[in-house]
Amino acid sequence: MLDTAMGQILDIEKGESLTVAKYKTAQYSVSGPLILGAILGGGYHLEGVKAHLPGDLEKFGESLGIAFQIQDDILDGEVNWLGGVNSAKKEAERYKNRAMKIVPEITKDKKMSKLLKHLAESLVERAK
Repeated sequence: MLDTAMGQILDIEKGESLTVAKYKTAQYSVSGPLILGAILGGGYHLEGVKAHLPGDLEKFGESLGIAFQIQDDILDGEVNWLGGVNSAKKEAERYKNRAMKIVPEITKDKKMSKLLKHLAESLVERAK
C-alpha cells in the first residue's frame, strides 16, 4: 500500500514516469497480486510481515508491471515521455523480457513457467 501511495503522490506531482510506473502500477496491478496469490495459494508463508517467496517473484511482477503501464500509455496515446510509440514499444518489450528472464528463478515447473509467460504476453500485448 505504501508503494502505491508513494507512486500516486509522484504521479500527482508529475514525478519521473518510470518511477511512477514502478511504485504505482507495478506494485498495485501485478507484483502485489502475484505475491498475495502465492501466499494465499499456500505455497509460501509469512514470517512476521515478510513473505518467503519463490526466487524473485516481486522483481518479475515489478518488471511486468512497468511493461504493462508502458503498454497502457501506448494505448492511451501518452508516450511522449518515452519518445513516441516505437520507443515505447521497445521499452515495454525490454521490461517484458526482463521479467521473462526471472521465470527460471521463480519456478522449475513447466506448467507454471508457461502460465507466467502467458501472463506476461497478455498484459503487454493487449489491445485494451
